[in-house]
Amino acid sequence: MVAPFELVLKDSALQENWFRRLIAVIIDSILLGIVYAILAVLFFIGMWSTSGSFSFGALRLGLFGAGALITWVLSVLYYAITESMWGASIGKMLLGLKVAGEDGNKPLLVNAFIRNVSRIHGLLFLLDFIGGMVLEGDPRQRFTDRVAKTVVYQAKSNREGPFVESRILTADETAAADSSPPPATGAPPQTESPPQPGTAPEEGQKTAEDSAEQGAKCPKCGAPVKEGNSFCPQCGTKLDSQ
Repeated sequence: MVAPFELVLKDSALQENWFRRLIAVIIDSILLGIVYAILAVLFFIGMWSTSGSFSFGALRLGLFGAGALITWVLSVLYYAITESMWGASIGKMLLGLKVAGEDGNKPLLVNAFIRNVSRIHGLLFLLDFIGGMVLEGDPRQRFTDRVAKTVVYQAKSNREGPFVESRILTADETAAADSSPPPATGAPPQTESPPQPGTAPEEGQKTAEDSAEQGAKCPKCGAPVKEGNSFCPQCGTKLDSQ
């Protein structure tokens, strides 16, 4: 079995797929960060208006308690809702990526939620990615993608091959893609060019003129003799008339 990460290391289409996904995560994180900042400001304004002042304990509770839980939940809901409604988050749409379900269409909300549940914590998301790279399956999937039966593909790509299709590849198809011959470089096949006029014939080839000049051979010593000779010029043996 070939591990998915081995295919990623040697297939440029897969490398582009994961690079685009990395950039999409950065874009989505920036957008979510703006939302979190706005919510934090509203939270503090609400606390100030109700109590008139902040206490250090309340500040810690707001930032590191409920605030962290809210950001995790919002992150999972953001990806699940956008991917089930539009087939991609905003970052993925900007990078030409789409999320497809088992039938090749947009995933259902429950499937989109399952594939993004690991986003509640960075360590879980990292383990999710590692699981997808070492376990058998489509190399475009994280582990939760395999559970949710979803895949991320490049909706806008000039490349060809199975790794840009909107369907989930089976283990056999993945292995076949790995063993397929490399694409042709476009160089025309080399053919033997005919000998040009005035060039010497190749070694081992004899022309008609050589065969005609060679003539008969002496039956005793094997020396070549010209047509019409009665005696061998080498050993003097009398030759039969031809």
